[in-house]
Amino acid sequence: MTKLELSDEGWLLNAEAALFVDCGINELQMAKFASDERLTFTDIRRFTWPVLTLADKAVQYMIDAMDWRVEFDGSLERKEIPEIPADAIRKAMISAFGHRLIEFVQSLEATIYRSFIEIYSPGKFPEVNAHSGLSHRRE
Repeated sequence: MTKLELSDEGWLLNAEAALFVDCGINELQMAKFASDERLTFTDIRRFTWPVLTLADKAVQYMIDAMDWRVEFDGSLERKEIPEIPADAIRKAMISAFGHRLIEFVQSLEATIYRSFIEIYSPGKFPEVNAHSGLSHRRE
């Protein structure tokens, strides 16, 4: 952890705690709604674990809830394909944790609606130097 600069003289830094320790600073709420509105949910769960564990939980929850399609390519086995690749969900979840503002008490949310999935993070994109030519503001 020292080489990654996640600890200092044997003490955990916030980044190491968030990534690897169940210290209560990471919370994920997941819900599945019956329609495209937040009115009737069919399942709701809340977890507090390290970021990497929560990302894996979110991937499994979404993979279990989404629709799949089947492709036949001429071989004896069919190919089962999820609506959204598991790697894309995992990357989005880790990014959402990385951009959240830790001082907010609100948890991250992974919400499954009938026709879309939403990942909410109580945070924002970092400000970018104006000289780089890149900027993005989220209000």
